[in-house]
Amino acid sequence: MKTILFDPFPANGHYSAILKTAKVLNNNGLHIVVSGSAEFKERTERQGLEYLENKPFLMLPEIALKIQGKGLSLFQNKSNYISKRKVEWNENFIRWKDSILVLKPSLVVLDEHYVLKVGAYLLLGIPVLLFQTMPDTLKINGIPPFTNYFIPRFSALSNFICKGLWLVKEFHPYYGYLLRKLKLVRIDDLSIYLEIYISKGIDLSGRIELKRSFGIGIKGLPRFVVSPAAFDFPHGEQPNVFRIGPLVDICREGKIDLPRYQTLLNQIEKQKNSKKGMVVYSSMGTISGNDVKRCTRFFLHLAKVALLNPDDLFVLSSGSFFDIKLLLPLPANMMVFETVPQVDLLQRCDIMITHGGMNSITECVFCGVPMLVYPLSRQWDQPGNSARVVYHGLGLRGRIERSSAKTMSRKLNLIKTNYLFYKTNVLKMHEL
Repeated sequence: MKTILFDPFPANGHYSAILKTAKVLNNNGLHIVVSGSAEFKERTERQGLEYLENKPFLMLPEIALKIQGKGLSLFQNKSNYISKRKVEWNENFIRWKDSILVLKPSLVVLDEHYVLKVGAYLLLGIPVLLFQTMPDTLKINGIPPFTNYFIPRFSALSNFICKGLWLVKEFHPYYGYLLRKLKLVRIDDLSIYLEIYISKGIDLSGRIELKRSFGIGIKGLPRFVVSPAAFDFPHGEQPNVFRIGPLVDICREGKIDLPRYQTLLNQIEKQKNSKKGMVVYSSMGTISGNDVKRCTRFFLHLAKVALLNPDDLFVLSSGSFFDIKLLLPLPANMMVFETVPQVDLLQRCDIMITHGGMNSITECVFCGVPMLVYPLSRQWDQPGNSARVVYHGLGLRGRIERSSAKTMSRKLNLIKTNYLFYKTNVLKMHEL
């Protein structure tokens, strides 16, 4: 039986996406092993998958592009810094490779966040396929970078705006690239990793791809994109790109019929029987702890929105970082949980207020739930996802930094007033 190794980026959203694919393949006769740190071991094994616990061998694209060693003179300590980084890399590689070679994988499915690990796998003679949890990161004419809110209209003006947005996006990577070419600094991790690989017979220097929405890429490798083609802006696919979404694992978080959720279920049933108002679910996703200040402000606004809409039932999944006592006294029509089984809950909800992560959007489409999107991060795909939600008529969006209870309530009521329109569009996309 052939073994395929999945190497995901250590973040909840990435595991949610990659485990769905791994389960499909594992259930169809392939031996699937997932590699990662100890924190994801139990979650992976609950899905019936084998787990290789391994300290992350970090080579992150956003870090690799940065010039390291602030305060270093161009003429002092440079060689010492580079030597230290190379020693660290070799020590990590020796420790890491033994655990990989024992598996004898026929293929590695590598999260594109880890793209610089491509060289390490090639050194072991293992072919690599890249896996992307976001919309396609590559530059596509007429489509803005997915870190931008712009909605393309596929006109001459729209195409001109997209070109400008890409110029801005590409400035920083090419600025660092110019510094490396001029050999002024060359103490960024990308340069160091490329030197290491070249010294071991793997030359990736001509395959670096910088025209991307996020990080860096390696040219010439097949890429799985889990973001559904139907959800994207219309465009021709790039060579070697394969769309495999949508994939929704409806058992990923357990079930909502556990005793601790019984009160919630009773309230939802009561709300449905009243035939007044809607069930509105809100979550800022698994990355909410990265921006506690903005999330806290947003949740406080949400409590005010609940007061402005007394006929609706609001359910908030706050995450572990948030002090729920800040919402006290809680509105009578609002319930707060640290976590909830999201897919199960969505099947009982009418609207979701979300940060716009790809997993949450896919699950909303799967469950037929219109969305109100407030992107939490401009570094990732959430702004572009919100643009796609509006473009396809799946819901509305707002800017979390500009939000107020009144503007949130107004947008929510626009969805409620035009609910059949948004619901129909979500259901149509579900069928695609």
